[in-house]
Amino acid sequence: MMRTTGLIALSLLLAAPLGAATPEESCEIAKNKATGAYGACRQKAEASAIQKGTTPSYGKCDDKFRKSWDKAEAKATKRGAACVDGLESADLETIVTEHSTLVAALLSSRNVQCLEPYRTLDLANRNVSAQAGFTTYCDDPSAVQDVQWLGAGWYRMREPAGTQLPETPPAENSCSTDAPVWLNGAHPTIEEGIVTREVCLTFGGTPCGGGILNIEVVNCGAFFLYRLDDIGACNARYCAE
Repeated sequence: MMRTTGLIALSLLLAAPLGAATPEESCEIAKNKATGAYGACRQKAEASAIQKGTTPSYGKCDDKFRKSWDKAEAKATKRGAACVDGLESADLETIVTEHSTLVAALLSSRNVQCLEPYRTLDLANRNVSAQAGFTTYCDDPSAVQDVQWLGAGWYRMREPAGTQLPETPPAENSCSTDAPVWLNGAHPTIEEGIVTREVCLTFGGTPCGGGILNIEVVNCGAFFLYRLDDIGACNARYCAE
């Protein structure tokens, strides 16, 4: 009898939870699961689009994720608690979207450059709204450069400079230079891979008055990478917006 009683007690002990999650932990668990499911849903949408030869549709993924997120918060509130992250579903949507689009880009053999190291241009004075002042910059070793310009190579533009080359001509003396450089055409899609594009130097009252150069561009999903060369004419500088 004692042995039977002991076995029953042991089985009850093993069946019991080691530690029940607090309302806050339960919310964290639910949001982790929802975010994981959201990422998986987006990648399935990417795969389906490739198979069908269409554009990915994420509407159902977005709706399901928002409902799961709201449900997790509502459940915590019902239990007299609050989710400790302080985030909105939109915050995680942005993060997951950036990563899922990058994954889609990287899985395409046309976008291998996105896996390689690159340099960053993020100074605010490179933005199209920055006017040339006492110091005018040039992306060439023959003149005044900003500390981030390291000569020919692959670059990514980030805030507060901006996130991409402008596709319309900036005004002269913007981007803290005399002849701002802009992309004379459209940025490529992910599917196009690395492409050659023409850039112009706005000068002399005309969009390409300062000259024309060729660069390479690749769409990495959440950002663009540019293969840029020294300008060779100063003062001229690649702009960002």
